Amino acid sequence: MSKRGDGAGTVYDSPVGSGRWWAQLPIGPDGKRPRKYAGDGATKADAEKLLRQMHAEREAGRDLSRKVETVTELMDSYVKSLGGQQAASTRKNTTNRAKHITAHIGALRIDAVTFETAQGLANRLVKTISPQVSRAILQLLHGAYESVIPERVSRNPVDWRRLLIRKSRPAKRHPLEVEQVRNLLAAADNQAALGANYRYAIFVWLAALTGMRRAEIAGVTWRDVEWEKSELRVRTQIALTDEGTYEPGQTLKTGDSERIIPLGPRLLARLRQQWNAHQAERKLYGTDWKEYGLIVCLPNGEPIRQLPKLNVFVRHLGEAAHIERLFPHLLRHTLATAISDAGFSETIIAGILGHKNGTSITARYTHATKGTMRKAMLAVEDRIFGTADAAREAL
Repeated sequence: MSKRGDGAGTVYDSPVGSGRWWAQLPIGPDGKRPRKYAGDGATKADAEKLLRQMHAEREAGRDLSRKVETVTELMDSYVKSLGGQQAASTRKNTTNRAKHITAHIGALRIDAVTFETAQGLANRLVKTISPQVSRAILQLLHGAYESVIPERVSRNPVDWRRLLIRKSRPAKRHPLEVEQVRNLLAAADNQAALGANYRYAIFVWLAALTGMRRAEIAGVTWRDVEWEKSELRVRTQIALTDEGTYEPGQTLKTGDSERIIPLGPRLLARLRQQWNAHQAERKLYGTDWKEYGLIVCLPNGEPIRQLPKLNVFVRHLGEAAHIERLFPHLLRHTLATAISDAGFSETIIAGILGHKNGTSITARYTHATKGTMRKAMLAVEDRIFGTADAAREAL
């Protein structure tokens, strides 16, 4: 056994003469003497280096007597600690991202993970996952390590200053032309006239003329329509619950998302048609009707819990209107572009779409008034259907 000096600890090989070197600290304030194996093939000099590192970690406040966790154990505890602060859908995404980490490096001890390990993980992820999601996964791993410094590890191996992750290329989104929007809405109403998927036709109208998100439209109710004021309140959405099911009436992601959208006369008239159709279906289904009060729903009134079905409908509808690769969120981009083209500010666009109002001084001290938002929505309808007077004839 090789003793260091008073309070310095020891390095020794055990069994004696085996060449298996260990480092052990002196008794600490907790009455414990932590020790570590220097590793296969390590020399006495390696053990002495390990001893110095253990001294530094003890001084930094790390609990050296605690059993070293694996990456899987670290991720499990970290994801669980985040659970109370996240919505159910966000928790699901976090859990799925953690699985990518544990699938590759979960068996490693947390103190065995190096920068090279993190870079290797990044290299593997981007082969099958988009750079954006790969970055989110590595950010989760970075956060997990930050949460246990200095108590259980002395450094964070996920070093953003050095880590190389291929940059993502934003998808090119080309907003629809005015004529394309007009043709799309006509195609939607043609579906309604034929008695096929009329309840999904209103989804397209709301997406194109309010810019609401898919989950918001699937969760909006008739109680949210202010007929006399020609307004629509956006306050809830359909979302994943703690029980693991998708249900309407869930809170929106941010406070900025809650808003009141003025309705143009054409859209208001279309909503009245939808209301009348729902009354007829209520009578048809009788006691089998499930009353959720939803504007967009299944034939018996229940929510559309599988939102990708709406994507499929919109894509097929786009094909009928000779629009390739159409998806719901593109209609949100299209409305924002139309409002901008009509001469309205980013503040008005943010107010209608439920975005944060920017960070500039102008954005901070200006607000989207209901009157100006109404003018913007009327201007959009005018561009699609003609003059405002002609549009009001639909009422």
